[in-house]
Amino acid sequence: NASHYRVDGRNHIDAEEAKQSTAQYLMDGSVKTVPLPSSRTERPVLADEDVLDVARLVGECEKVFGRPQDIEWAICDNTLWLLQSRAITTAREASGQFRLWDNSNIAESYSGVTTPLTYSFARFVYEGVYRQFLSILGVADERVHREDTALKTMLGLHAGQIYYNLNSWYTLLALLPGFKFNRSFMEQMMGVAEGLPKELAEQLSDNSRWGRLKDAFSLLKTCLKLFRLYFQLSKRIVRFNHRFDKALHDEKRVEELDIEQTLAFYRRLEHDLLPHWDAPLINDFFAMIFVGILSGLCRKWLNDPHAQVRLLASGGGIISAEPAERIDRMAALMRGKKDWIDRLSSGDNRKISQALASFPELNERISSYLEKFSDRCLAELKLESSTLSDDPSLLYRAIASQAQKPVAESQENQEDSDPGVCGLPFLKRALFQWVLTQARNRVRDRENLRFERTRLFGKTRKLFLNMADYFVDQRVLDDRRDVFYLEVHEVLGAIEGTSTLTELNGLAKHRKELFASYRKIHLPNRFETRGPVITAIRESRDPAPEHSDKLQGTGACPGIVEGRVRVVTDPQTANLEAGEILVARQTDPGWVMLFPMASGLLVERGSLLSHSAIVARELNLPAVVSVPLVTTQLKTGDRVMLNGKTGEVWKRTEKRAQ
Repeated sequence: NASHYRVDGRNHIDAEEAKQSTAQYLMDGSVKTVPLPSSRTERPVLADEDVLDVARLVGECEKVFGRPQDIEWAICDNTLWLLQSRAITTAREASGQFRLWDNSNIAESYSGVTTPLTYSFARFVYEGVYRQFLSILGVADERVHREDTALKTMLGLHAGQIYYNLNSWYTLLALLPGFKFNRSFMEQMMGVAEGLPKELAEQLSDNSRWGRLKDAFSLLKTCLKLFRLYFQLSKRIVRFNHRFDKALHDEKRVEELDIEQTLAFYRRLEHDLLPHWDAPLINDFFAMIFVGILSGLCRKWLNDPHAQVRLLASGGGIISAEPAERIDRMAALMRGKKDWIDRLSSGDNRKISQALASFPELNERISSYLEKFSDRCLAELKLESSTLSDDPSLLYRAIASQAQKPVAESQENQEDSDPGVCGLPFLKRALFQWVLTQARNRVRDRENLRFERTRLFGKTRKLFLNMADYFVDQRVLDDRRDVFYLEVHEVLGAIEGTSTLTELNGLAKHRKELFASYRKIHLPNRFETRGPVITAIRESRDPAPEHSDKLQGTGACPGIVEGRVRVVTDPQTANLEAGEILVARQTDPGWVMLFPMASGLLVERGSLLSHSAIVARELNLPAVVSVPLVTTQLKTGDRVMLNGKTGEVWKRTEKRAQ
């Protein structure tokens, strides 16, 4: 005579109430059955809100454990309690399309919640440039067209956070010959925590004899094409930079353009730049190849898998190191000037700007910095990010902090710059040095070409804000920043007359509230789904931290350093003291203003080719990246010792440190 309740996905309740005449109570240490009064026998066992609470609890358990659950529960004092949860072993395994999501590398560019405008623009860019990449490498148009869906789904959005759809990435990589080798190089460059799952590998690989023969023939053709592309690369980079400067140049400031001129400027960028992204794509591909080969040679010929960490330092020429160098020079002007140090630390941008008129040399250098690096802000590829011109307080504080740092003698890292290379036979040494030179050059150009991408996103940000100002003037939007909660096609369609929407303001406000709620949701770095993603259950999650005195990551810049850590979640408000080791979940180019104050760097995400690793090597800052859960394993004030070559990190007690 039990009551049954069924709840569907729309919270519709189908109840089969059984008439209850008795109830069981715990009395005097034993369970006793007592009759119910007639007034209670006519009422349902559970109120509708209780039924829905239990249904939600079942769903949450299913998401946590990755399969349907049988739960035991109780309600006491209007609070629902979970007593036990166990898998329903007879339930059928989840079915449907298997998809693998990972944000290992992309979190450096798009950390946390990202607005619809940025996501839709990033998706458009990724599809366009990688379609071009496949064409450059000689993949037939009909094969590219066949994988159109993969190109359109390279990125996904989950609770406002951008993820790589690795199914699409591997599908596109499988179009290239030598899939097995390219796959491992790509995984190293992207910094993914795990390799390709067996289920997905079986779908993509053709291991038949005919399949291997075709792959070998295609590989030969591609190698000949790559040979030609390699010798053209320098000229392509020069042409790309020239085209970029020409496309971004405007006679008027963006703020002076009317709405039609703004739209025309944006369409011109689409036409003149995105279809001609050849140089960064080819360079990134060769960076992936040469760094992969260098890693293999270090293991095989030098018997030192960590040698590449130091060898990859390019010896200069990387634009991403310039902000730190400029900050150091500006700080030198302020050393000993306590009033100026206090002023720049105050956070009152208006008063600082007024006072700088009395310090023309510093004022000129700050203006020069902002003119070149204003768009190199925190989360620079997120269109919603405020630039340094909007809020220069982080730059001011970085200069002030550096000015208080004791002047240290310039020291070169004592690590041998070419360990074991001199002992190689002549031919091996010559080949090794050539591979090393190519790897360094490609990493250098990769970082410098990334800066051009920063400039493109900076110009795009200004153009969309200009459109937003027009919408505010015409009462289409209430606030200019609401434009970030619309997608690209919605904004452009409202101007060009192709949109199905007329009420943009209500849509923007709804999404603004929705995306604000996403900030409370924690998602794992990597997970799987099956079937339609909107209703899919995540089948993997971040591992629970196993606290240990030793952590292991990937060495990014050699050097052994010991000190106290500062865990930074928001660099805008960070107060890093000189000599502390900076610990972060991920970094982007905007974080470089904190690097000069740090004695070392520990990052939870990233790879040998991530921005933080490259800049750390240029600044000779001992660094370890890809340290799992380091921001939860360590807290501010903990003392650690890190080895930037081997990637080892030891947590130290005061007694052990002595």
